[in-house]
Amino acid sequence: MRINISEKRCGMKGEDRILEYLAGCDTPQDPQSIALAINRSYGYTRNLLSKMVKEGKVRKVARGLYVHPDAVNVNPKLTMRPLKLHGLKIMTKRREGHTFMTTEEFIKIAPYKPFEHRINHALYYDEVWRERVITVTYHPEHTIIIDLKSSKKPLNFEEFNAFIGWLEGRFPKIPVGWWELVQVGLNWDIIGMYLDGIESITLEVFKQIWFRMYMKSRDMLRIEAHTNIKLGLSEAIEALQGALDSVEKAAYRKIVVIKNER
Repeated sequence: MRINISEKRCGMKGEDRILEYLAGCDTPQDPQSIALAINRSYGYTRNLLSKMVKEGKVRKVARGLYVHPDAVNVNPKLTMRPLKLHGLKIMTKRREGHTFMTTEEFIKIAPYKPFEHRINHALYYDEVWRERVITVTYHPEHTIIIDLKSSKKPLNFEEFNAFIGWLEGRFPKIPVGWWELVQVGLNWDIIGMYLDGIESITLEVFKQIWFRMYMKSRDMLRIEAHTNIKLGLSEAIEALQGALDSVEKAAYRKIVVIKNER
């Protein structure tokens, strides 16, 4: 369970916001997720967490992961970070019986004059959204493709929802249900798991889904999943939420020991 407390009492101190958020989390949280939930900057949140750990107000169970001091006892030897999205591509096409965005309308909503592709004459531009690059490509009168690159700063589910909000704001005349997810990349980081003597492992499933495992750092294994199965964006939101819940519940069962069971 995740709680966004940004709409709660404005007078709450940062420490109180962090504790209230962590009290509602079933799994360890990283500074980025906590900062988003309490509506504070990443730097502020990271510094405050460090201070709270020293004072015994928050428990650090592994590098970059924190829990409420009274909620659970987490095994630091094997800790799974929350599911993240490190890239996605969506598209929408002209539908029979409906008007499509004109070239003039596309140029008007672009933050600056789009470039034109030399071969297919598609219009495109890049813009930065939350420190990530979004490439928007417009094929006149029939297709719009949006490519979000976030490998260096993967999205959590709350940020994915925020991206949907950006999409609705940028293209208000196109219903969310008309967008289709055509490619997505997910990753999980597991601290304390290793690939002994192996640099990486890649598995392909049905030529449309493939997984890759490699050591992201000395003590952290990363599992990446990629798929190019087309799925309606509304259905994709539900599927991603289900995947997030399943992964977090599985991780919770494996790495968390409730205090009263000790």
